[in-house]
Amino acid sequence: MLHTLTACMTGTAVKTIHSAPASLAAAKAQVTRMERRIREYTAWQKQNNLFFDEQTDEMLQKAVAKLKIKKENVQEAERRLQRKAEKHQREMRK
Repeated sequence: MLHTLTACMTGTAVKTIHSAPASLAAAKAQVTRMERRIREYTAWQKQNNLFFDEQTDEMLQKAVAKLKIKKENVQEAERRLQRKAEKHQREMRK
C-alpha cells in the first residue's frame, strides 16, 4: 500500500503538447487518482497499523500537500481553457 501512495506522489510527467481540454482532463484524472490512493492508504493504515495517526503520518502529509498542488493545477487548467474559449469567441465575432 505504501508503494502505491509513493508511486502516485513521485510519478514523472511526460512533456507533450496538449490541447487545453486534454490538459484539464489529465489534471482532473491526477487529482482523482491521488484522492483514491490517499483514501486507500489511510484505510489500510487504520486497519493494520495500531499506531497510525493521520495528523503525524509523514507520508500522508506529503501526499496531501501534493494533492493540494494538483488541485491548484486543475483550477489553472480550467482558467486556461476559459481564456481560450473566450479568445476563440472574440475571434469568431470579427
